[in-house]
Amino acid sequence: AAVKEVNKAIRAVPPSGTTVVPGVAKKALQFTLAAVFAAHDCDHWRCDTESPEEVEKIAKRVTKLLKDLLWFTDSELGFEDPYSRKGLLARLNKITKEWKSDADGMGYEIKSMNIQTAKNQNGLGRSIA
Repeated sequence: AAVKEVNKAIRAVPPSGTTVVPGVAKKALQFTLAAVFAAHDCDHWRCDTESPEEVEKIAKRVTKLLKDLLWFTDSELGFEDPYSRKGLLARLNKITKEWKSDADGMGYEIKSMNIQTAKNQNGLGRSIA
């Protein structure tokens, strides 16, 4: 559901770069955070697994989802202060480090979970001119 909502939000942004459908990115954020935080809290899928390749696939999907979500502006995501995004980035970076560490401890590797990219301006969202 989170992927569907993020893709819907991305499609709602026209080439001019302004959001047409109010609240669509905020809804995508809510679905995404629910999914990521639930997956993080219920860690047996990555810590006690016989299918490390499946863990890598999930990690790749989560990474793409977060990269895409972080492309949206603060106002599109429903952030009303300058600290929410920074706090969210800190939490998400901690989660991705823990997932990589768990994998290392189990003898397999999650190659990359870098959610901050040039496209999403290092996780700070795109600029609207």
